Amino acid sequence: AIWGDEGLDMPLTPPDDSTIGFFAGREAWLAELVNERHKRNWAKIERFVTEVRKMPNVVDNVNGWSQIPTPSNDMPPVPATTAAPKRFDVVGDVAILNNMPSGDAKEREAVGKAIMARNKALKVCVARASALSGTERAPGESLITIAGAKRSPLITTHQEYGIKCVVDLENSFFSPRMGPERLRICQQVARGEKILVLFCGVGMDCLQIAGRTEAESVIAVELNPLAAECARRGQRMLERNKAVKTLGAAERLQIIEG
Repeated sequence: AIWGDEGLDMPLTPPDDSTIGFFAGREAWLAELVNERHKRNWAKIERFVTEVRKMPNVVDNVNGWSQIPTPSNDMPPVPATTAAPKRFDVVGDVAILNNMPSGDAKEREAVGKAIMARNKALKVCVARASALSGTERAPGESLITIAGAKRSPLITTHQEYGIKCVVDLENSFFSPRMGPERLRICQQVARGEKILVLFCGVGMDCLQIAGRTEAESVIAVELNPLAAECARRGQRMLERNKAVKTLGAAERLQIIEG
């Protein structure tokens, strides 16, 4: 079969007999069609890359919106010499640095405030003091709050393509970088399929499948009781989520702890 282009997704042979070709005798026409679509897609990508490379490193003002935050009375000033790291993860209203910034506590706090100053939605900035370990891959006490409110436990609500989940950052594993992969998996689920999600964690995978597809049932299994509770809370939010268009999304989802 041909995959990768919505306009070309099609079988080439029947499912029960791979020796019969639907396009027998028309191979040249099919090759020309596929190549034409691929060349057009690559041309779009090239134009996009060209425009991105033309963009300045810092956009000072676009239609009244400024990338440089305006100082306010309720936010302490950030030293001009403090540079916020370019790479960090955002889960809900929490910014996560994968490495502890150098310097003392005040210097680390300045780094955290510089990150939060770039995004008003961020309320907490934490840094990982050590690598993930253990069966559950939970950060535990290795997540150190360097700026913002002190939360215990460190829980937030994360939204991904309109679907929300609850994340206990200290006691469960979650990576926002897997968002595109979760969306790709949803696109592979056919109507009426029965889905089993093992090691579901806080449940974003199963919530996405239940809320975005017409799967007959979605069963999610998680050993970590705290992560399973996050998944159940996400299931309750799925019931009230107006962005979910599939009927009975929460009812089709079953979460099993153990």
